[in-house]
Amino acid sequence: MNRLYDRDFVLSVASQTCFMIAWTLTAHYARWISWLVGDESAAKEIIGNVMGFSMIAGVVTRPWMGQWINRLGARVVWGAGYIVFILAILSNLLLEEADWTIYAVRVSLVLAASLTYGASLTYITQNAPADRQSEAIGTFGLSGFLAMLIGPRIGDVILGTEAASRSRGDFDFLFYCVAGALVPALIVLFFLKPTPAEHRSPSVRLIDFVRTVRRHWPGTIVFVMFIFGAFLGVPFIFLSDLADFLRKEGPEGAEDVQLVGRFFMGYALTAIAIRIGLRRAPEKFGRRKVMLLGLLSVIVGMGSLHWIIIGELHDILFAGICCGAGHGFTFHTMTSLMLERFPVESRGSGSAFSLMTLDFGTVATSPILGWLADRYGYSSLVGSVALLTAIAFVVFTAVSVPIWIDRARNRRARATADGDSVEP
Repeated sequence: MNRLYDRDFVLSVASQTCFMIAWTLTAHYARWISWLVGDESAAKEIIGNVMGFSMIAGVVTRPWMGQWINRLGARVVWGAGYIVFILAILSNLLLEEADWTIYAVRVSLVLAASLTYGASLTYITQNAPADRQSEAIGTFGLSGFLAMLIGPRIGDVILGTEAASRSRGDFDFLFYCVAGALVPALIVLFFLKPTPAEHRSPSVRLIDFVRTVRRHWPGTIVFVMFIFGAFLGVPFIFLSDLADFLRKEGPEGAEDVQLVGRFFMGYALTAIAIRIGLRRAPEKFGRRKVMLLGLLSVIVGMGSLHWIIIGELHDILFAGICCGAGHGFTFHTMTSLMLERFPVESRGSGSAFSLMTLDFGTVATSPILGWLADRYGYSSLVGSVALLTAIAFVVFTAVSVPIWIDRARNRRARATADGDSVEP
């Protein structure tokens, strides 16, 4: 059966969309920390420590998550991730100050999200036809881009734009909304069919995860995914600070809300259009070619940000469109190329390894990129990301050319054989 868009796929997308709306609502979590601290200058350091520590915890625990997905099955771990997330977000209602408990709560949220991402990706790839893996991952990823257009805006309505006017009740209502979005997401999972891996009981030791990854090592695509993780730090970590810089040093009339909003509008809408309109492109033109087109889009996007920073361009929308195209073309093809090396029974480990590589790319490069921006300006930050992406493009192209040549040779050989067979 080559059918992809069946009942289970539709339910999976619906469930994940609800979760992603909840997750994007937590984009306002830094405001919650700042409200608890009460001092804006002191809050910045605490926010950085809490967010950084939780990201590291998420990367470190990925191997065990992958093993548990293999052991218990993707659907079971997916639901467990939702339950942990609900308990973690509601535990904010008990917090009175930004002490060690805020670290525990944020780590719990990140770990729950990691469980959900890994398990959902595993479930989709285990049930999709082998030759439509990229399409399955790409279409499933629409949930994140749709949520990007909905979640943060709901949070803005709840919390308002003025920090001084926010109350404890506003944040409590935000947390109830996050938990409420996850209730239908959890219910939907009960109607999904189980995966074959749910009948297996492999080990959950770290050494077994390492052995599995070594046995099915994906190759150069690991380097590409690491670099793509570095790129994701630009829109999702540094953009708000870059917008503040442009508001002060950029063209007259530039405002933080306008810049960030226009960037993500172009980013999300472009990625959605690509995932829908060109969903069969990886199958038709080849995953490697589509992924390389995405890397080129990232390079152009970083170049556009550079021209904005130096004052030659004044509209950030084009940069958002290019970066959104990069995400829309790259992530699902890159992930598919990495996961194809892992058999179905080890797909949980493969999903965990792919997401761990992506997260590690963000965590490992963000401090360096932040130092470059502080020392040499934001042009050096976006320029470094463009250079790293260009290196990944060249390296992966060099690796792919022999594969393309070999495939072309095989096609000619098959065509010749077929032609000989029909000769009288």
